[in-house]
Amino acid sequence: MLLKIAFWTIVACDLAGVLLLLAGIVLWRGAWGIAAFVLVACLLFMRSTMVGLKLLAMLLVVVPLILATRFYGGPWLQRPLKIDAAGNESIFPRGPLRETGAAISMGDAGKVATLLPKVDVNTPGEQGGTLLGLALEQLREKPDEIQVMRLLVKGGADPNLQTPEGLPLATAIRLGGLAAVSLLLDAGGTRTRGICLGNQYISKRCDRTARRS
Repeated sequence: MLLKIAFWTIVACDLAGVLLLLAGIVLWRGAWGIAAFVLVACLLFMRSTMVGLKLLAMLLVVVPLILATRFYGGPWLQRPLKIDAAGNESIFPRGPLRETGAAISMGDAGKVATLLPKVDVNTPGEQGGTLLGLALEQLREKPDEIQVMRLLVKGGADPNLQTPEGLPLATAIRLGGLAAVSLLLDAGGTRTRGICLGNQYISKRCDRTARRS
C-alpha cells in the first residue's frame, strides 16, 4: 500500500513538471519524452505482480525528478548562500569581500572604509565583477555620490581593470556620472578616443588630463 502511494505521488510530481514544461514556465526540452517515459513506468507498475518490477517502475518515475533537481535544484539551493547583507545576490565569496560589496550596495561609506583594509580591492568576483564595478552601478540612482568610489580608488582599486560592463571610465560616462569620470581620470583611468568623444565636458576633461600626463 505504501509503495503504491509513493509511486503515484511521484507520478503526480512528474506530470506537474510536464505541465510546467508545456506551459513554458520551466524551460527544458523533452516534455513529451518525459510523459512517455512516465507512462511506460505506470504501465509496468500496474501490470506487474512482482515486487522487483514494481520497484523498477518506481526507479523509472524517480529519474525525471532527479534530472529536474540536477538542472534546477542546484542553483535554487545555492542561491541563499550568495545573498549578502543588503539582500542582493552577491558575486563575491563569503567573508569581508562580500561584506564590502553589501556595504557598497547600501551606500555605507563608513562600513566600506572599515572593511577595505581586510580585502584585496581588485579581487574579481563571479564573471569578473569588481568592487569598483559594483560602486559604478550605484551611479544609476545617484550619479553624483562618489564617496564610496573615492574610498575604493584610494584603497588601490585599479581604474583600468576590465569588468563585464567594460572599462570603469566607459561605465561612468555611460551612466552619466561626471564626478565619477573626473575621479577615474585623476586616478589614471584609460582614455581612448571612443571613450572621450561624445560629451563636451568629458572631451575637455580628457584633453586636460592627457596634457598633464
